[in-house]
Amino acid sequence: MATTSLFTWSGQYVGFMDGKWLYYCNGRYLGWRDHQYLVWQADGTFLGQLVEEHYVMRNLARCYPARQTPPVPPLPHDPPLSAGSQLPQQPRPGWIDTLEAATHLPFHHELVGTWAVDGKQLSLAADGTFLWQQESNKQESGSWSVQAARLTIQEHEAKECATYLILEYSSEYLILRELSDSRRTFEIKLHRLSNRSK
Repeated sequence: MATTSLFTWSGQYVGFMDGKWLYYCNGRYLGWRDHQYLVWQADGTFLGQLVEEHYVMRNLARCYPARQTPPVPPLPHDPPLSAGSQLPQQPRPGWIDTLEAATHLPFHHELVGTWAVDGKQLSLAADGTFLWQQESNKQESGSWSVQAARLTIQEHEAKECATYLILEYSSEYLILRELSDSRRTFEIKLHRLSNRSK
């Protein structure tokens, strides 16, 4: 079955749809479309309605439907070739582009702060340095950078840097997966503790 490309109203390619399932451009599950062409996020929260086959928009004049019980999610999908960008659509007063926020990738300044996972803390400073505080009071430091969907961490004493794919981002959490050719890696979900690094 052929996939359908998904775009923001401004024309940026952000994902695709295979049948009723919606995915981010990296193949991660985003949500589903029901028989009324309403679109729901993976957790059952209403996202918007499918518009002109390639966009998900929300009419601000309508009440939001109640949260739905999510179906069993599909497996991750191998992403198709990127469809590239499209020309921006004409403004639609009273509507918002919900894919714009749902697929937003963070900029450098948005990641600055302290993040926590499993009792450990990762502090990302605005000057591009980081401090990794572990449970045993062991600390690691080095530099970090972000470009598109990739976060790169370079420890001072490490010969090679670690690169993480940004799977999902919000102001409260960050989901990463380390990129490795030699071993299997798993998702890491970090929660924000503060908007300032220590």
